[in-house]
Amino acid sequence: MIHVNDSIGIWDLYAPAYERIRCLDVLAQAESSISTVVQSKTASPEIAVAPSLTPTFRDPHAPNPQKCPGYKATNIKRDLKGVKADLTIAGPNCQAFNSPSFQFKITRSCNREVLFSTYGHVIVFEDQFIELVTNMEPDYNVYGLGTANVKMYVTKLTFAIAENIHDFHLGQNFTQTFWTNDAGIEHGNPIDGNIYGVHPFYQQSRYHKGSNTTSHGVYARNAHGQEWLLRSKTLTYRTIGGSVDIYFLSGQNKQGGSTAIETMRQYHAGCVGLPAMQMFWTLGFHQCRLGYDTLDKIEAVVENYRAADIPLEAIWSDFDMFDGFRSFANNLVTFPPDRMSKWVDWLHENEQYYVPLVWANIYRPNPDDPKDTYGPYERGAKLKAFIRDPESGDFYTGNNWPGFVVWGDFMLPETHKWWAEELKIWYDSVPYDGMLSDLTEPASYCVGPCGNSRLDMNPVHVPFLIPGEKLRMFYEYPDGFSVTNRSEAEMAKELAANQSAEVQAAHVFQVPATSTLGRTEPTPGVRNLTYPPYVLNK
Repeated sequence: MIHVNDSIGIWDLYAPAYERIRCLDVLAQAESSISTVVQSKTASPEIAVAPSLTPTFRDPHAPNPQKCPGYKATNIKRDLKGVKADLTIAGPNCQAFNSPSFQFKITRSCNREVLFSTYGHVIVFEDQFIELVTNMEPDYNVYGLGTANVKMYVTKLTFAIAENIHDFHLGQNFTQTFWTNDAGIEHGNPIDGNIYGVHPFYQQSRYHKGSNTTSHGVYARNAHGQEWLLRSKTLTYRTIGGSVDIYFLSGQNKQGGSTAIETMRQYHAGCVGLPAMQMFWTLGFHQCRLGYDTLDKIEAVVENYRAADIPLEAIWSDFDMFDGFRSFANNLVTFPPDRMSKWVDWLHENEQYYVPLVWANIYRPNPDDPKDTYGPYERGAKLKAFIRDPESGDFYTGNNWPGFVVWGDFMLPETHKWWAEELKIWYDSVPYDGMLSDLTEPASYCVGPCGNSRLDMNPVHVPFLIPGEKLRMFYEYPDGFSVTNRSEAEMAKELAANQSAEVQAAHVFQVPATSTLGRTEPTPGVRNLTYPPYVLNK
């Protein structure tokens, strides 16, 4: 589907693991004696290993997608918002050539300025691969492709977008890959690497000589793995899933000009949606960090703010409060629900608020252990609320902090019902005021549904050290700390060095070497989700 707003039009569209009895000594020491959940087995690092693949655009022997397709557009329907059409293949895959070729361009209705044009290129619409190529003007200026951890200054408006670190001005020899990846645990914020977000939107500004600057935007509504290849004369959009659902934003304002600010307004108001109106207390000062591993510590933080006469609107807590890293399950010793409920009531009496974290990954109990029960999973399974493995039909079971886990399929109404009920059950125990919803995407530390055949290992430790465990302690300190607190900084530096040496000597969680698969040959009618025929550059 192609979407355009009122000031632009579409023209010339025509048809044609293994089990370990105990963890490493370091992990055995980390097991909490006050938790009801003891992860006495450790998932092998091998579950996260897959053959390495050569990125297609770096592979000199990979097929050229522009030489493969051939599609005809029929049943074309136009309206004010865009155009819809049925695409049918004109012949065998990679051997089809229809005449004329399916192509289109987007222009401004006021002056026919071309904003997007596939003329001279073909549109590829294969299983697990879609490609569109647009011609670009010389020395073009493109910004965004979302996830840059930088600031963009446009007149008086500032945009700060987090997730992927690179220049906001993208240049003409740049490839942006979108592949959501929970990389923050071990790898920090990798330059040009993926972390969480997918924001496939770019803004192009044209600085015309002797006339006003014009701007427009393009948004591809797709969360599947994808690449954007910016080259000197073209911009190529490739994705390995989803559909063609593209929004073209004119950036035209009431004064008749087209600006970057108006493009951003159209993007948020017309595409992704405006943020919900927040409660007044959410605008105050909030405190949150990992490491408050007992209710006593959180209470002390609130009291210390009060003693220092620093206004504190809300206090947040991380996964420290969970029993065995399981959402909705308080550690009954360190965060007893009865005591927490009274403490939250005390916060409310002082016009303060409490916000806990909740993960959407849900622990899947060990079917061989009748004592291993977990209500949120059992109630969700009864409603069939979890994402399924398309090959086996079973719930897709990956690996995350609680062990082998499943994820809610929020495309299903049953999942909404299940999730709302779990939030209510927990609220009746701990009357929180807001929610930090984390890991809502199926981020997993293994390849494919690795847990489906390993549930008898649950509860299993992830194949790496968790922050706070021995040999995974944090000794970093903020900038300037070494000047104002020299002795503490020197001690932290020494502890960090000793920990690093100890980890290397212990050979903790060494990942086996990977083989090289090269690339996967496509099989007609078969979707290869683990090793797709097109290989992204990540």
